[in-house]
Amino acid sequence: MTKDPLIIYFHDEKKLAQKDDSEFFNNISRIGKETSIQVTNIEQFTALMNYLDPATDVYVLVHIMGDLKSKNPDKDYHGEAWGLELSKKYEHCNYYFVTTSNNKRPEIIDGRKVYVLNEFYRQAVKNKSVDFPSQTIREINKQQPANSAAGDSNDKTDVDFVILTALYYDEMEEVKSAFNITEQHRFNFGKNVGYYFVFEGNRIVATSQAQMGMVESAILSMECIYKFNPRYLIMPGVCAGEKKTEFGDIIIPNKIHLYQAGKISDDGFEKEVVDVKIDEMILERIKPVEKDIVKEIFAKIKRSKTKKEEFEKFLYKQFSTRVDPMACSTMVVDKKGFFSDNIKTVDRKMVALEMESYGVARSAEKFDNRTKAILIKCVMDKSSKKNDKAKKFAAYVSANFVKKAIEKKIFD
Repeated sequence: MTKDPLIIYFHDEKKLAQKDDSEFFNNISRIGKETSIQVTNIEQFTALMNYLDPATDVYVLVHIMGDLKSKNPDKDYHGEAWGLELSKKYEHCNYYFVTTSNNKRPEIIDGRKVYVLNEFYRQAVKNKSVDFPSQTIREINKQQPANSAAGDSNDKTDVDFVILTALYYDEMEEVKSAFNITEQHRFNFGKNVGYYFVFEGNRIVATSQAQMGMVESAILSMECIYKFNPRYLIMPGVCAGEKKTEFGDIIIPNKIHLYQAGKISDDGFEKEVVDVKIDEMILERIKPVEKDIVKEIFAKIKRSKTKKEEFEKFLYKQFSTRVDPMACSTMVVDKKGFFSDNIKTVDRKMVALEMESYGVARSAEKFDNRTKAILIKCVMDKSSKKNDKAKKFAAYVSANFVKKAIEKKIFD
């Protein structure tokens, strides 16, 4: 028995209800170790109530709808009626009516608001605007029924920003550090791991690619746009800079070139201009504050004894910002003279090179008109003599630039 708060997810999908009850009764043995359990019929719920200590705080999420494509939704899904029956029989429990669909749902049942499941997580776990025990999204989310898979158009959540990095190590680690993200913010969507949090009143999802490259960035960007419908896709991270840049310089591209595009024949390689432009409005809003932001980050590092010692070798000069074209590559470049010989020849104003930006920007441009992409990269090398010594430093500067840009309401 347990007196710890217990979350019961009551989902009466017919297929689930036909399962052998042995799995449910096996789950009972884990109560006290687990704080959430799924039941699929009233008999299971009654058995659970008989097992629990009467003093246990019980929070019941009653799933009122199932698959809206069902030919007999009223026959196959009885969540609403059964939830009302349970609430009258076990009045000491806290009941919440939820659904994975925003379509055809009632607003109120028996005086209780009906929540879309993802919205409920946000309000209960993050904003605390719903009276609910502090459990992680990951823990509650595991009780979702199989038919509410990520990517279902009926399970779509609107957020303000998706912060996307090419790598977890260094890049996402610095994002997590900047925004104080912990594992309690973690959740799964599709085959990806994300972190949901609220910062300065903005709903934000942070996630990182499983592999480097613009194919991976395009796939993940499209999934995030479809799933979360963000106002902005923001990609911080590291890049290689031209010879005139310094470690720590922030690169905000106004245009991204796919510099390897073209035709190769017996006569040689004929370059083709393939690029994607970044929304001019957001660039114009960044320009008045970009230099102030890097000064603030520089000063922040200087004030921190730990960071100052860690990044001391890169603080010999105040880093700056550049709003200029950037190149996107399918390969890592570590060759002296390559940038000037192969990249500057596409656009003489090109200042940086990396491997993901084109996929992010093109996905936002192609998918819809709502989501805008903005890239905020930081120079970690000069595309030759690579050693990654400045990688963590560059990731730190980039992540903190994003944080300060949000604080200054640049994206509002």
